[in-house]
Amino acid sequence: MDEYASNIAASLNEMKPAEFAAMLRDLKRAKKSTLPFEARKTAAAELFPRAIGLVHKKKASPILTEFIKVNLAAIKTDDDWSAFYRHMNAINGFLMAGGDA
Repeated sequence: MDEYASNIAASLNEMKPAEFAAMLRDLKRAKKSTLPFEARKTAAAELFPRAIGLVHKKKASPILTEFIKVNLAAIKTDDDWSAFYRHMNAINGFLMAGGDA
């Protein structure tokens, strides 16, 4: 996961780390174990139009929308959602470190 996250972060190097961190914060709110899976999945799905907006405004690379779209298609269980959340966290870490490790 580290190499994958590092590569995604490098592709998003023009994106402000704060923009990505805001997306991660929204996703983290859905991490509560009391929320049903569908609520977590919806929180992940809400990242997609946000990413489209960032790409349209040239604040992020199209790789962001592709990353989210591929992961949304793969989220079928809580474990899948957790894996997506961990990927987002890892990418955020690399972005904060300047896109490389």
